[in-house]
Amino acid sequence: MKLILAALLISTASMAKKIQIIHTNDLHSFYFGPSRSGDGGYARVKTLIDKLKADAEKNGIPSLVLDAGDFGEGSYQFLFDNGIGSFKALDMLGVDAAVVGNHDHMFGGKMLSDQIKESGVQTQILGANIATTADMKLKGLLKPSAVFDLDGIRVDVIGLTTDSLHFMHQIRPGFIFPAAPVSRAYSKVAREDGSDLVIALTHLGLDKDKRLAKDDPELDVIIGGHSHTRLDEVFKQINQEERSIPIVQTGAHAMAVGSLILDVKGPKDVEVVSYKLHDAFTSVHEDQEVKSFVEDVDYRARRALAGNKWDSVIGTSEIDLAGYVDGNQQKFDGCWLKHLPKIIHEESGSNVGLYLSAFTGKAVPKGDITYGNIIENFPHVNEYGRPGWEIMKFKINGWKLYTLLLALVSADLDDSAPLIGGVKYSLFTFPDSIPWIGGVSFFTTLKINGKTVDFSKKYEVALPFEFSRMLEGLLPKKFSSLFTKDFVRGDWYLWNMAENYIKRKKVITCSN
Repeated sequence: MKLILAALLISTASMAKKIQIIHTNDLHSFYFGPSRSGDGGYARVKTLIDKLKADAEKNGIPSLVLDAGDFGEGSYQFLFDNGIGSFKALDMLGVDAAVVGNHDHMFGGKMLSDQIKESGVQTQILGANIATTADMKLKGLLKPSAVFDLDGIRVDVIGLTTDSLHFMHQIRPGFIFPAAPVSRAYSKVAREDGSDLVIALTHLGLDKDKRLAKDDPELDVIIGGHSHTRLDEVFKQINQEERSIPIVQTGAHAMAVGSLILDVKGPKDVEVVSYKLHDAFTSVHEDQEVKSFVEDVDYRARRALAGNKWDSVIGTSEIDLAGYVDGNQQKFDGCWLKHLPKIIHEESGSNVGLYLSAFTGKAVPKGDITYGNIIENFPHVNEYGRPGWEIMKFKINGWKLYTLLLALVSADLDDSAPLIGGVKYSLFTFPDSIPWIGGVSFFTTLKINGKTVDFSKKYEVALPFEFSRMLEGLLPKKFSSLFTKDFVRGDWYLWNMAENYIKRKKVITCSN
């Protein structure tokens, strides 16, 4: 018996191995970082990754570099050359595997296939819970998981992305399954195949990562993204087997790189040795190869998107144009957010304009506003080569408009809020404690352009075409025809509309 125990102890000791997981998330193609101080950026991230790998290697510790998604859409650089530069950048940073985030499949499965192929990216692109169709041509390009051998330690990495309804439309006619059952299926197979370490590389957000840790007993580590949460310390979630599952995330926008060193003693026997977020401060030397690459992409992107208009001043603002500042988004407050639906409402000539607060880019400080600033603040298109998001319009009677707006302000929009132009309203919600009607809301006041809504009158509503597809999955089915067959598309694009709006106002204030 003593010999058996001794053999087991020797076997475990011989298997024990330290490995390093280096990770990023939600880069959003912020090649230069979002900071006004100059912190962040891909060139500094590359320097940090290389240093972390070299330092670990000196101590005999192998490294694996993972990205937890949304490496694509989010800045104007992704809107150039079909976004291929952002895929090439993964290789330049040395990323071994990346999960597809919702902003990485914004242009559909076929475009994702084209981006992977045309970029020649060697990073393994993962998405276990994404069901694709043959016409997307993603077979062999989008993988459910990846297996790595780190000095004899088998590491299985399972990619899982958000299944939020308002991002589902992008991958249609495919589908995104809930993460937990898919994770359980793949992690079980990984264990059966002899995995020593099972990692969930997720683009779900911290709250859903916590639930995933509870739901899948086979997971050892969760490398997360989507919620832009900066975790300076490991969050440890106790799972159903009473094991402590480490969850990590770096924030967003190439501001920091995470280093998680683990002692892998055996299957389901993993200990956190150390964890640290390494900030990409200006004091960090910029990798010259990556710096040259992003500067070249940036120069060509500006020329392609704006021609010689990039630095043309179109007006002045007495307020900041809200967006991301140092990786954090101003999306629920701020004067500029009040202007966003007004731009759509007034420039399209509609009665009502709709926008969602989360969809802004880099914040622009008050002062002179250039055409390039508009692109920085609205870094979104629904088709490459267009001047911003396309705006669509549809007509609806007053009663349906009342119901639509009530559904919109009551909808679960995750990290966003509806912005409504041309409308003033007051909302009352019954306390949850009241039986049957607790939580039910209704408008006590609803005015369209200063007049109480007329239920029999027809009103025109304008919103970005991309939002119409999001809302189709969020709102009651009775509204679906508005977003599929009853809308009108014209020559309305957000960058041009914002340019005209600012030129017309001359000076943007909080009150105008």
